Amino acid sequence: DEHTEILFYSMKACKTGASRIRALLPLNISLAHKTGTLSGVVHDVGIIFLPNGEHIVLVIYVHDDTNSLKANKKIIAKVAESIYYEFSMKSVCSWRQKIINLFSNQIEKTYASKK
Repeated sequence: DEHTEILFYSMKACKTGASRIRALLPLNISLAHKTGTLSGVVHDVGIIFLPNGEHIVLVIYVHDDTNSLKANKKIIAKVAESIYYEFSMKSVCSWRQKIINLFSNQIEKTYASKK
């Protein structure tokens, strides 16, 4: 509908957040997103439009006062990259299992890097 098109247009035109969801995605992938930053909080909300017509909706919110802003943006970029590659590739895993595997791996990497 008209309102959805307006929303997609404004989200696709977003100029901020090159170091967040967009950072590690292939350049030919269409993305509509909106970023936000507050003290200690960084987020990016977006829709990745896959070449096959499917979409991936991401809401990535990082709240970590011990990390720098740059480090928190990198977390968003890595999570988006992992999700994009998992969901854009064919796999025998169900989508629920993919999500569980992705977040388990990301959590393990995050804690391992802090040790």
